[in-house]
Amino acid sequence: MTTRLDGGHQQLDLGPKYRLRAPGFVGTAEVHAAGSTVRSSAPAAFPATLADALDNESITELDSIVLSLATEASPAMSTSRLRSSSGEAAVELEMNDLGPDVGQVVLAVDDSGVATWHYPDPGSPTGTQRFVLRSPDPTVPEPGATTRGILGVGMRLVRTFVYSVSDPVVGALGAKSAGLWERARRPYRLRPFTPENHSTNTDAELSSDDLRRLGSGRALLFVHGTFSQAHSGFGTIDPALLARLHQVYEGRVFAFDHPTMSVDPIANAAALFERLPGDVGYDLDIVAHSRGGLLGRVLCGEHPGFDANRSRVAVGKLVMAGTPNRGTDIVTPDHLPNLLDRYTTLLTLMPLGPLGEAIDAVLAVVKMLGHGILDGLDGLSSMDPKGQFIRGFGRAELPESTYYALAANYRPESAGLAAWLRNEALDSVFGGEPNDMVVPAPSVEAAPLDLANRFRFEFDEGVHHSGYFSAPRTTGLLAQILTG
Repeated sequence: MTTRLDGGHQQLDLGPKYRLRAPGFVGTAEVHAAGSTVRSSAPAAFPATLADALDNESITELDSIVLSLATEASPAMSTSRLRSSSGEAAVELEMNDLGPDVGQVVLAVDDSGVATWHYPDPGSPTGTQRFVLRSPDPTVPEPGATTRGILGVGMRLVRTFVYSVSDPVVGALGAKSAGLWERARRPYRLRPFTPENHSTNTDAELSSDDLRRLGSGRALLFVHGTFSQAHSGFGTIDPALLARLHQVYEGRVFAFDHPTMSVDPIANAAALFERLPGDVGYDLDIVAHSRGGLLGRVLCGEHPGFDANRSRVAVGKLVMAGTPNRGTDIVTPDHLPNLLDRYTTLLTLMPLGPLGEAIDAVLAVVKMLGHGILDGLDGLSSMDPKGQFIRGFGRAELPESTYYALAANYRPESAGLAAWLRNEALDSVFGGEPNDMVVPAPSVEAAPLDLANRFRFEFDEGVHHSGYFSAPRTTGLLAQILTG
């Protein structure tokens, strides 16, 4: 069914289940049942990893709605547009409320591949679920141009989803959902990390004898970041580099899988100590990504919230890639949806990267937000710049460890994605600071480290938050730092 949009304020029926209000926009809206063929310039097929993750998280697609939107260059039309809470032009999609036993969310993907999740408006009329879908403002006409015309033609593929509020993994959605989900899907584990298995989600755990062997000389520990596990966070490391590191460390190379959403790095550090034999001392170097670097700093003894016993664990070198050392605003309640959008967008544009293995965690949080739940995300809120955990750094003695920091200033090749990020960064998240899409570069560089130990990737290197370890320059830096 095709419905024409005429730029007016009236609500238009898109069939029995959906209604749309799009003042200031002209074009068409077409509803397609899930699984049917869709003609759209926006990506119509999910990456296999996202499709699998949706299935694993029991999130079911209902329908697809293709919106072909254009804006009229009329002053009256410009002032009549709906606005989102962040001030962007928007359209309003209303769907039937399917009842208290299910949650409903919407994923919109535009023709540049930008993916944004949308959650029900708490003020939705009884019997409905209302979603405000952000749409970019059109380009303003040059002075002297005609006052009426068509601007900003674009297409958006809107997919509607439903999920049970009684989750098969965590039960009824609530404040404990993230913790229960991570116990099932992100359990604590010390695992081998070799050139052969580093990109594999193996169930192998280090035995007691293995752990004692790690204490026989300097060992190398990999600590992953948010939503991730070792095989997804570091799976793109050059196997030749990893083989060289195994030679240098005489096989004493391992990784720490741990929950990142529901507990803070202090709890992670305590869990690591619990898993190491108490009568063995460890001399470690650490390679960490994102939030993992904060855990690394806790292990170095830099946080007053954790009594790091250097007779048990002494850290020589800590290499941090994309670590929010002064926090990142994108994890605060106002901006957490932006974080989920950025991870989902990266997956739709680069489906074979490390995010493919982390998207299930993103979807778990999407369901929580769709149900209005923000509690129980202590691991994410530990990166809040104004939070107690981040403010704890600097209150203990400076560590004896040597720190290295890798930051990035990312600019995508896609014009649409670049425009979206520019708007997000300047208007709401990072205040214009250079960033890797998730963490501002100055935050990465805010740890106590020498200027010579700061390395920043610039635009032309194309490194985003999940791309550090596939970058050739990172391979060279790790070799230089850890084998020199």
